[in-house]
Amino acid sequence: CDINNNECESNPCMNGGTCKDMTSGYICTCREGFSGQTCEIDINECVKNPCRNGATCQNNNGSYRCICRTGFTGRNCDTDIDDCKPNPCHNGGSCSDGVGTFFCECQAGFRGPKCEEDINECASNPCKNGANCTDCVNSYTCTCPSGFSGIHCENNTPDCTESSCFNSGTCVDGINTFTCVCPPGFTGSYCEHDINECDSKPCLNGGTCQDSYGMYKCTCPQGYTGLNCQNLVRWCDSSPCKNGGKCWQTNNLYRCECNSGWTGLYCDVPSVSCEVAAKQQGIDVAHLCRNSGLCVDTGNTHFCRCQAGYTGSYCEEQVDECSPNPCQNGATCTDYLGGYSCECVAGYHGVNCSEEINECLSHPCQNGGTCIDLINTYKCSCPRGTQGERCEGDVNECLSNPCDARGTQNCVQRVNDYKCECRPGYAGRRCDTVVDGCKGKPCRNGGTCAVASNTGRGFICKCPPGFVGATCENDSRTCGNLHCLNGGTCISIHKSSKCMCMPAFTGPECQYPASSPCTSNPCYNGGTCEFFSDASPYYRCNCPANFNGLNCHI
Repeated sequence: CDINNNECESNPCMNGGTCKDMTSGYICTCREGFSGQTCEIDINECVKNPCRNGATCQNNNGSYRCICRTGFTGRNCDTDIDDCKPNPCHNGGSCSDGVGTFFCECQAGFRGPKCEEDINECASNPCKNGANCTDCVNSYTCTCPSGFSGIHCENNTPDCTESSCFNSGTCVDGINTFTCVCPPGFTGSYCEHDINECDSKPCLNGGTCQDSYGMYKCTCPQGYTGLNCQNLVRWCDSSPCKNGGKCWQTNNLYRCECNSGWTGLYCDVPSVSCEVAAKQQGIDVAHLCRNSGLCVDTGNTHFCRCQAGYTGSYCEEQVDECSPNPCQNGATCTDYLGGYSCECVAGYHGVNCSEEINECLSHPCQNGGTCIDLINTYKCSCPRGTQGERCEGDVNECLSNPCDARGTQNCVQRVNDYKCECRPGYAGRRCDTVVDGCKGKPCRNGGTCAVASNTGRGFICKCPPGFVGATCENDSRTCGNLHCLNGGTCISIHKSSKCMCMPAFTGPECQYPASSPCTSNPCYNGGTCEFFSDASPYYRCNCPANFNGLNCHI
């Protein structure tokens, strides 16, 4: 019998391959990373590019190694290293992970790669017109010189009034003056003059231009059409020549070349005498020409001599003296035989309504107001501090709500002026500047200060655990569960606690106003004040129609 030798005894499989003896020969089962009959070939794993994110692949015996770029890790460099752990950003900045780096999104008021730098908001010189800038945390305060107001002291005393510019012109305030920026179609210091678009002579070929507000209209002569009378009328397209006549156009006119036996403007007159033509139509010769026209024989034909106001071969067409329209400035033209009449709109007169009536000749404006003549009316541009159709009244500047509603306690009307009485925590001509109550670092024991213009102190302290009080000055173990509101201070008396309230508040926890806030009449524009004790500000304004807002100021 045949003897089967075990070929695996010689360990033919290399690199850790497993040998399996067969009837005739053997088979090697190779480890990962090798191939070949005896597993003698090292597979180059780098051919399949297993390394990610730009890593370098290094082939090893039976395996590979990825050399990662900065910012990545893992066998195949497919894991992005989180550079935000631990958070490198200071002052509450938010960290965004990048490739081998990080980016800090800083809280308002800070900057730098790690938000480590407090921004000096005054460095950009935000205060205008010579104002002094005081830097705060994430803010600044402008102290305005006399004559200016606003958060940035950017506002000078306004010179614009509702009547400064006409025809929707925009009033631009200056220093003791103003300028009107006019909309298209108007000009003048007050935008009082309608620009005459006809001055540029837009109508061509003898067209008549009629000006109107912000536009114009061309009335074209016979033979022309288009917005600017730039196009010729194609007369021959309508086949005006009768009885086989040929139409010939030259510029804006045309003529009919008639066949034998016909004549007239439209080749509609037979080349016979008046009597024969009348006989052919079965009418009396006196009625051959319409509208009292007279038939006249000439040569071997005839023509009609028309009465004034009529035209056509047989005087059958009435002349329209209103085309083109001779009436100007929006007047209505009425046509009649041999003439026309113009019905002028208010403010104009004359045969063709071309003359404007000047309503300013009666000097209607008072107190130095400037009279602007308009169509059929006038308008007075009033100097600052006056109002009315004729500038006859003194302006109550408080009615225009010049004071900031948040920071103003009351607006006081003065002669040609006003004064804003500011609430605690606000300043400026319009009470629109928030006073920085945190400037003196009033919060104690590690408390955090926040500007609070609606409190008498102008700030609120957020106390750390274990401390209470308006400035975190008291140990909470003394005050227990007592919480003093509205700037009240907790004090300890004979092993008990009580709230020492600000002058405007009362109650065990200073939760109620000491007197009704309606006493100062905070409601504007006729609003009615109603007191209630549910929540600050402890009053409600019942506003009249057309007004709303906390103080009926909108």
